[in-house]
Amino acid sequence: MAIITKEEEKQIDPMIKFMYALKSKESKRQYPRRFMFLDFLKIEGTINDQARQFLINTKNNPQWTEEKFMDFVSFQLERVNRGEITEPTIKNYYKSTKLFC
Repeated sequence: MAIITKEEEKQIDPMIKFMYALKSKESKRQYPRRFMFLDFLKIEGTINDQARQFLINTKNNPQWTEEKFMDFVSFQLERVNRGEITEPTIKNYYKSTKLFC
């Protein structure tokens, strides 16, 4: 299990890398609505703080990330069953979360 030092943590900004990976302006515009994963995890702080904490958690325990991702998809399927969203909407959430991961 790799431990990230405070200095390394300061140098890491996963949101910059995520935004860079988004190709189109439209994707960059819509990402806040589609990228709900960090809020789902209930990690405290700004989206940048949440992303850094997510990265730390993932490096310390990759299985945690896999479980949380599966929980997120299951939650979205439950929302489909309740009629809150349509099934194709899950693909948008899935794609943005997978890109981030």
